[in-house]
This record gives sequence, C-alpha cells and structure tokens, in this order.
Amino acid sequence: MTAEETCLRYGHHRPGHLWRHLMADMKHYLEASGQGGLRLGAMKKASVFLRPEIQCLTLHRIAHALHAGGHPWWARRVAGLNRLVHRVTLTPQSCIGPGLRLPHPAGVAFHGRAGEGVTLFSRAVCWAAGPLLDAPGPAAAGPVLGDRVTIGGQAAVLGAVAVGADTVVSPKSIVTADTPAGALVFAAGHRPRRSRREAAAG
Repeated sequence: MTAEETCLRYGHHRPGHLWRHLMADMKHYLEASGQGGLRLGAMKKASVFLRPEIQCLTLHRIAHALHAGGHPWWARRVAGLNRLVHRVTLTPQSCIGPGLRLPHPAGVAFHGRAGEGVTLFSRAVCWAAGPLLDAPGPAAAGPVLGDRVTIGGQAAVLGAVAVGADTVVSPKSIVTADTPAGALVFAAGHRPRRSRREAAAG
C-alpha cells in the first residue's frame, strides 16, 4: 500500500481528521511553551491559533487533506501559499502524524512521512535524495520519522531512510542511513550512538 493509499484509508481527507491533528499540534505547542494543554479560554485559544507556527501547520494540514482527497492542484496551491507566507516547504503529499512542532518554521523543508509528536527546528531538511529543487516524487522517496523524533536546526535527513522513534538529530547533523530508536546523532556525520535504553542497560 502506497503512502497516498494509506492516507486515504485512514481518512486523512476528512475534515474531522484535519481538526484532530490540528488540535494535537496546538496541544504540543502549548505543552512545549509551558502553557499547559488545551484547557484554555476562547480568547487564549484564538491567540494561539494565530501564532505563525500554528498557521503554518494549518495550511499543511489543509494541503495534505486536499492531496489525500484527490485534489493535487489545490493541494499544491495551498502548499505554495505556505511557502510564500511562512518560508517553509512542506509538500502536500507528506503524511505527518498529529502533534507536529515547528518552533521556527522558516527554512524548514519536509518531504516524507512522520509519526506523532515530531519536532523540526529552523532550516531542518528531511527530503528525498538529490537536489532540493528537484521534483521529490511520492512521499515514499523521502525519510520516515518515528514518533517523537527531534530534528535540530540546519540538520538534514536525506533519502528513503528510517529514523527510529525518540531519536534526536543534533543541529547541523546529516543522516543518510537508517537510525535505531532512541539514537543520538551528532554533527560529525551520521554516527548513531547506542540508544538511551541500551546505554541504561549497560
């Protein structure tokens, strides 16, 4: 089953799915900024929704829903608006789980698939192998990020590689091979260290 078929099967084209994912995005934002969960007044929720990060994520959720629903032309237009307004490239075919965080959206480029609670810092790149401006093709050509993965600023994950859950890729690192769950990747190339779980076990 292709990534697009998976999105359709799980209802990514439906408004209810879009809203649930966006609420999870807002919840992750609030928790990370020390404001608690979604139990806020209407005015506070409105102010959070108007934050550039949340506006950026809203546009991506809409673009992906359009793509999954068989409207690629409109999906590309919404993604293009996101790029113009927020200087972020999130391709509409990219299937990203709920709770996405983009603390500083400018310069982020993502083409692939990701699980829940992923964080991408400024100028992080997760893309298919090859020049950034090339047509990236289906989402399967890009990386797959597990749940709660963090990609540091100016770091890059390139190609159809799998990054395990709870992995932290430090700023300016480059990942071009599969990474186990819980790994710490540092800037001197891709050198997966033992996972935190393995290190604790000795």
